[in-house]
Amino acid sequence: MKKFFLIITALLPAIIFAQPTASLTVFSENEDKFYLFLDGIKQNDVPRSNMRIVDLPDLYYSAKIIFEDAALWPVSKNNLYVSDGDDIMRDASYRLKRDKTGRPKLNFYSMAAVRQNFVVSAGMYVVHFGQPGVVEPTAIAEVKPVPDKTFVSTAGSLTVFSQNDDPFFLYLDGVKQNGEVRSNVCIRQIPGLYYNARIVFKDSRLAPIVKNNLFISDGDDNLMDAAYRIRRDKTGKPKLNFYSMKTVQPDFKAAPGMFVYDFGNSTPANKFAPNNPANSSTKTATPVSGATRNITTTDPPFLKKAVEKNNAPTKSDKALEKMKATPGGLKKQDQPHANVAKNSSAETVTVTENKKCNGWPMGKGDLAAAKKIIEDAAKDDEKLAAAQEIIASNCLLVSQVSEFCNMFKSEKSKLAFAKYAYKFTIDRKNYREVTKALSLETSKKELNKFISGG
Repeated sequence: MKKFFLIITALLPAIIFAQPTASLTVFSENEDKFYLFLDGIKQNDVPRSNMRIVDLPDLYYSAKIIFEDAALWPVSKNNLYVSDGDDIMRDASYRLKRDKTGRPKLNFYSMAAVRQNFVVSAGMYVVHFGQPGVVEPTAIAEVKPVPDKTFVSTAGSLTVFSQNDDPFFLYLDGVKQNGEVRSNVCIRQIPGLYYNARIVFKDSRLAPIVKNNLFISDGDDNLMDAAYRIRRDKTGKPKLNFYSMKTVQPDFKAAPGMFVYDFGNSTPANKFAPNNPANSSTKTATPVSGATRNITTTDPPFLKKAVEKNNAPTKSDKALEKMKATPGGLKKQDQPHANVAKNSSAETVTVTENKKCNGWPMGKGDLAAAKKIIEDAAKDDEKLAAAQEIIASNCLLVSQVSEFCNMFKSEKSKLAFAKYAYKFTIDRKNYREVTKALSLETSKKELNKFISGG
């Protein structure tokens, strides 16, 4: 009995802090064999037409598909999601389908809860993420994945929201859905599988968005609860991208600031006013402008020197300006504390919970720009000040916190940042993973004590 309790005690930390993972299936409707790359990592050594990748640790990936048939164009897709809009890891499926010209396209197919007892279909080749040589045995016939359905609705719903809080009108097949400009709308009781969508912004400087075949249904033509996000690209031009898709919930409740409409009725179905200022329809965002920025008293010294040198901004300064100019990025006037840049120790700063990122982590582009800014700092205390300033208006994943920690030379700075970043991290239940970025056992113990509230 003693032995049994000792084994359970030893396994408890691994069970409690086990990191959730996602699964991804990519299959070709035309049975075209391919190699799959995720974030540049090859997933299969042998070309397959139906691949399932398990143990995926991140929310999304940059995907590239190269076909065995060299006559077929490779397919690339940035931000291929294996999680839903609530950052919950999912069992995601994407389908390769040829268009009218014969060119292959990668489209979303389905997204279901990750199943521990998943049964591999005949002809589906399963590999573990980053381990192309580990293939589970399967039969020969190709079978497409069937999404797990617990509830199938006869009507779909669509949410469109602007990450930059840009108010807009939404048109589906030419029919205006919202009578007033909004930055977060949900359309219920949608009867069709897909629509031609048009988004016209209140700010006439923003180009309208047109998207044909915006799907409200999955690959099996089941009407779903679909969500699409509007976000600006590097030039400031708004783009509409897929965000999530899940089964329609009969007990749906609108989030604060979301305006709900029934399809074809431009009067809101919910009568409350938005109580989240970030989603207010009266707020008009400023388009991204040039890289020139003014020096302020709270800017770290190394950034002042970079701007003043030759009276021209540096590359890193342009990156900082981009983040400041983009709503949801770095905005000094919106920071919950004004003394971040002056403090080199996170222990002396009281941080307010950040609500501006809408629960979404920094994108890969913004992360790269932030790391460039930190790299340009000469000393560790300057790097720490810059990192603290950047994340004050962003949210991070545990993996991103570790990336930032690895940029510091001193153990003291790594630990200070690890403590500071805790309140800006989305997946805090996995925060003990950050200890891997620390070198000293004393630092690891101190961070674990900090996480536990000791």
